Amino acid sequence: MPGSIYDSCLFFVAGRLHRAMNKLAEEAFAPLGIAPTYAYVILALKEKPGLTQKELCEQLRISPSTSTRFLDKLVTQKYAVRRNEGKYVELSLTEEGEALHERIQECLRNLYAQYIEVLGQDEAKRLAVEVACACQKLEKST
Repeated sequence: MPGSIYDSCLFFVAGRLHRAMNKLAEEAFAPLGIAPTYAYVILALKEKPGLTQKELCEQLRISPSTSTRFLDKLVTQKYAVRRNEGKYVELSLTEEGEALHERIQECLRNLYAQYIEVLGQDEAKRLAVEVACACQKLEKST
């Protein structure tokens, strides 16, 4: 209920927002049979083929152990491959991953349409910018 003590707690409200957005995202990505977070790894690999795991972690702001888990699953599903290039491991999409990329774009459009319908385009954009700024400040402080 608005105005409760919980609504003034950023930790609690951020958790609620995460759960609400996660539900919408899972529904939007259900036709692909992959979790939305895996889709963002595929987007990153499409954007920059040959990305290293360190670069992927920096771009998505995830830990190395999380990226390893995501990559292991995408490699197992034959959407991505790892290639040893000297002391680095480069990541890229397979043909199956490339084909999935187009369907991911469609799911993203559906997700955006769902939350824009509820929030409105201006509010959604403003909220995304404010949350991103808050995340950046909080990440710098830790």
